[in-house]
Amino acid sequence: MSDINIHGLFPTPILEKHLDRIFTKKEIDFVSKHKNKCVKNLGNIHTLEKNILDKKELKHIKKFIELSLEEYLRNIFNPKKNVKLYVTQSWINYTDINGYHKPHTHQNSLVSGVLYFNADDNDSISFYKNDTSFITLQPKNFNVFNSTSWWMKVKTGQLMLFPSSLMHGVNTKQGSNTRISLAFNTFLKGSLGHSQDLNELVL
Repeated sequence: MSDINIHGLFPTPILEKHLDRIFTKKEIDFVSKHKNKCVKNLGNIHTLEKNILDKKELKHIKKFIELSLEEYLRNIFNPKKNVKLYVTQSWINYTDINGYHKPHTHQNSLVSGVLYFNADDNDSISFYKNDTSFITLQPKNFNVFNSTSWWMKVKTGQLMLFPSSLMHGVNTKQGSNTRISLAFNTFLKGSLGHSQDLNELVL
């Protein structure tokens, strides 16, 4: 019998990166005090402030995120023209024990991200496949081809970047800590397409 090859075409790119230092006291204090300036979400709370990365207390965090977005753009999109990803909105989520974050996508954004300020061994993020198949086969063992969802462990200082159209959420929070994550959306700035192809767009 001849060998077979299974090719995973068009994978979903999720970039995982870790901050190469611990959070400073100023950063931790800033994030902690904003828990008192929140609105309720279904399952958790998030800050009233929706441009939290513009605050001076988080300027070094913003730089780390911007550099990571450059890496995502260069390694995954590899654009021919000089374009960049920039943060359009940013906020902090607080999820206490038994809290959760329902599956959702981020509209009007290209790449979204989450940086974890406080996570324990029980914390994870779940991703969901955009599956329109009407055929259901119960797998004997799950893998990246037959799964409709996949979860990944997260920890303090970890950054996750992923397509904004990818469905994601947080299952019911276990453990005694408050899970704290800084989330953000992005969009492109620069020239897209080509004038000769009648698809040029300058942003």
